[in-house]
Amino acid sequence: MKYAIVDVGSNTIRLSVYQAEGTQFRRLFAVKERAGLANYIENDVMTREGILVACQVLNRFQGLLNQFPIDRTAVFATASLRNIENTEEAVAEIFQETGYSVDVVSGRDEGLYDFYGVLCQTDVTEGLVFDVGGGSTEIVTFSGGQPGLSESMKIGCLNLFNQYVGHVLPKKSEIVAMKGRVYDELERTVKDSREILHAETLCGVGGSVRAALKLLNELEHLPADNQVIPAPLFRRFMAGLCQRPQDYQSQILKICPDRIHTLIPGLIIMNTLVRKTECKEILINGYGIREGYLTRKVMPEGTASQNSL
Repeated sequence: MKYAIVDVGSNTIRLSVYQAEGTQFRRLFAVKERAGLANYIENDVMTREGILVACQVLNRFQGLLNQFPIDRTAVFATASLRNIENTEEAVAEIFQETGYSVDVVSGRDEGLYDFYGVLCQTDVTEGLVFDVGGGSTEIVTFSGGQPGLSESMKIGCLNLFNQYVGHVLPKKSEIVAMKGRVYDELERTVKDSREILHAETLCGVGGSVRAALKLLNELEHLPADNQVIPAPLFRRFMAGLCQRPQDYQSQILKICPDRIHTLIPGLIIMNTLVRKTECKEILINGYGIREGYLTRKVMPEGTASQNSL
């Protein structure tokens, strides 16, 4: 069986195609387009222009998928359509323009899909999963291989950038303001901080954290395939970045140019979680919400939740 999963996010829209055999799967290929849907939200309403941008990307993906024998295509949206007042209208127009019925995932379920996606690739049994998206950040605690707390902060790297940064890279005063906002959002979302305090391993998913890993690997001369960031190393890096953000412009442009405006806001969210926990290391995962959605929602009976080819 071949499955296509489309993730309509606030910053990017991603298509992943998988080959499944029994309870196992492997990713055949993935495509992304940077739609920036969070930029089209005015007074908590997505403009028609933004909805049409989403439709255009989905129609291009549909043209690509028509070239392959796909058994099932599933489209879901996260904060991009969840955190707006005209969700139903946007979903209806997307269906009319593309034929795709979009499943708008709740914040809690998004976190759980992240968690189950991580399980497909790692054998870590205790810690905290976090997903820094464009319009939200999900946090899931887990112990004994089972999820616990699952919460969603209504702040991500793109809407944080839009609200606080005047130019491409933030000034020190803007970094301070973003730090305060993220801390407040975390306190508001996780009422009892003891629930996340003792997480020694943080498992990060999403494009922002993968870009952060790529940057750190380059700057610290670590192997390109390294997936683990020691917490002390990350704290030292963030201390320098927050003091001299402009000094990192050339490296960001060289290593992850498409993240030039959202990388530092994403790192601030990531750093808040590192500082709020007893984290010793950050494990960056290649699998996340799309694999979790595939195994728990699309494949029969969720039987592949912990298996991959």
